[in-house]
Amino acid sequence: MKKNRINLIATLATAVFSLSSCIYDDEVSTYAPNGELSQEEVKISAAMQGVETTTRAAYNLQGDNLADWSKAGIFVYKTGQTAAVAASAGVTGYAGYANIAVSSPSTGAATPTSAAPLTLTPASNLYFPIDKTAVDVYVYAPRDASYTDVTSMAFTVNADQSTDANYIASDFIYGKATAVYSGATSPAVDKRADVTMYHALTKLTFKITEDGSNAAGITQIKLKDVYKKATINMSTAINASAPWLTAGTQVTTSSTSTDKGDVIVSNSTDNTTLYTDVLNSTSATGNGVSAIIPAQSGMSDTAGPKVEVTIDGQSKEAYLGSSTFTAFEPGKEYVYTLNIKATGVVVVVVSVVDWIAGASQSRDLTF
Repeated sequence: MKKNRINLIATLATAVFSLSSCIYDDEVSTYAPNGELSQEEVKISAAMQGVETTTRAAYNLQGDNLADWSKAGIFVYKTGQTAAVAASAGVTGYAGYANIAVSSPSTGAATPTSAAPLTLTPASNLYFPIDKTAVDVYVYAPRDASYTDVTSMAFTVNADQSTDANYIASDFIYGKATAVYSGATSPAVDKRADVTMYHALTKLTFKITEDGSNAAGITQIKLKDVYKKATINMSTAINASAPWLTAGTQVTTSSTSTDKGDVIVSNSTDNTTLYTDVLNSTSATGNGVSAIIPAQSGMSDTAGPKVEVTIDGQSKEAYLGSSTFTAFEPGKEYVYTLNIKATGVVVVVVSVVDWIAGASQSRDLTF
């Protein structure tokens, strides 16, 4: 499977000015009232690489493009810093930019490619420090106006992901890169930060097969006893390709009992027949339905999160873990097949597909 990733190219456009030092001081006052900024404005453009989407359904939303780029946010700080830098002896101050909104493009933007990237327009102009030092650029989505820094971003997934909007709002994506003012080495380019954005949480995808029983009456798939809150620390993301997501480092899942609960798995809003979406057999192939949750640990065949399937008013459930499969990792997708039998339902993990790159494993869970 191709990497499910989003590349953002943060480029720096050099403003053209012909100024004396006196005029330069006036311009800095205009463009950088705190005297900490250069006249070099950071421009953000976006290029995507990811899996090719087929028919639209919940399983592939935001696979190779954000549903709405105006839901993204941007932080910019001096390299190695995660907050404003005060001026001191030999050090030029730089307030940076905290949680700047993206004003365009919005919903319906064409899928960007390296040949035709999207230009992201921030709500305010972004500049390098006046001392022309490098900056770290962070981009994430969905934006939350309450975030004040990049180190402790508390995020809770939606308990009802049956609609596209709630599913998308549960998909936390972020990345980091460094923009060097001058002296960058290949493949880096001066005044440009190439940001690769990754899915920070875990994706579960469910399909069904029928073995002696008809599952046409399926009405809901629900996750039970899952921790829904995570804290993301963007500052520990490296500037290279995955894998770098590590549970407990970049993404920490809450273990507070009040943060545990149920999550309804997504379903296509333009196709209300859940059966059509999940049926995977020789006569029909459904791509499955998905839910996004934080990484989970402490899983087994007697503890941890469970899946509940409701067919014709009857609900059956099973643990998602086993004696050898004890955790969901951040940034990975786990694909389950629910084998519907006349005497019960068996859940089979047919593959573990990392949103980056993953190993496979399988085991049976009997309802």
